[in-house]
Amino acid sequence: MTTNQATKTQIEQLNEEIESQKLAQVVKLSKRSMAVAVLLSCLFPIGGYIYTRRWLPFLWFMLGGFLIGVTVGISEPDPDEAAGMAFNLSVIYGAIVAPLDNGQAIARSRQRVSDLSQ
Repeated sequence: MTTNQATKTQIEQLNEEIESQKLAQVVKLSKRSMAVAVLLSCLFPIGGYIYTRRWLPFLWFMLGGFLIGVTVGISEPDPDEAAGMAFNLSVIYGAIVAPLDNGQAIARSRQRVSDLSQ
C-alpha cells in the first residue's frame, strides 16, 4: 500500500468515526424529553441548553442576547433606561427562542433517527 493510499484510508476512517460520533449525539438528543426541555427553557433558558447538552446553539443564543443588549445600549442615551429595556427584551427573547430552539432540536433529532431506522 502506498503512502497516498494509506493516508486516504486514514482520512476515510476518521470521517467514519466523526459521522459515528455525530449520529450518537443525535440518538442521545432524540431520547431527551421535549416537555422537560421546553419547560426548563421557559423557566430558565440556559437550563434547556444544559439539559439538551447543545453547547454551540447555546453560544449562538447568548450571542443573540448580547446583540440585543448592544443594540439597545447604542440606541438609548440614558444608561438606566437602556439597562431596563435590554433586560426586558432579553427576557422576552429567552422566553421565546430557547424553548422553540430546544424543542425543535429534539423533534429534528427524532425525525432523523426515524429516517435512519427505515
